[in-house]
Amino acid sequence: MEVNMPFLKITYRDYPKKGLFKKLYRENIYKIEEFKDEFKYYEYTPIEKIIIDEHNLVPFIFFSPEGINYLMPKIIDSISNGIRNDDIPVNIEEFIINIPTAENITHALNLLKKDELIILKKYLERILFGSSSNLIQQIGEHYLFRSIEYLEKLINNP
Repeated sequence: MEVNMPFLKITYRDYPKKGLFKKLYRENIYKIEEFKDEFKYYEYTPIEKIIIDEHNLVPFIFFSPEGINYLMPKIIDSISNGIRNDDIPVNIEEFIINIPTAENITHALNLLKKDELIILKKYLERILFGSSSNLIQQIGEHYLFRSIEYLEKLINNP
């Protein structure tokens, strides 16, 4: 079933004043050492050039809600690319799974406009109801339903 998706046009956000990452992770010497290249990549790469893929796997729980909001156009673009390529990076899979449960992600979703929530929901529905059993297996049908339901609640309750 081919779904015609609207042209993805989400404006880029300003870089968060307090940074992309939660202090809890950004100031932890062990996390700094483990993720120093990834932190540098996200903090010093212009948003237009950021690619969320298997090379920069900082878990989204490390990001502040404002950091997630800043990256949301790239997150949605990565989901779109994953649908086309039948494979989603691990950190995007983790983002989708944590949509209704991770505090920083739910807070970030509350910063989105209704049309942005609708685009994100449509992409998740496309994974769930599309022809990619690989993506459904990778993410999990239960998690997709749960995340779609959560987005639906946000869309319908302004």
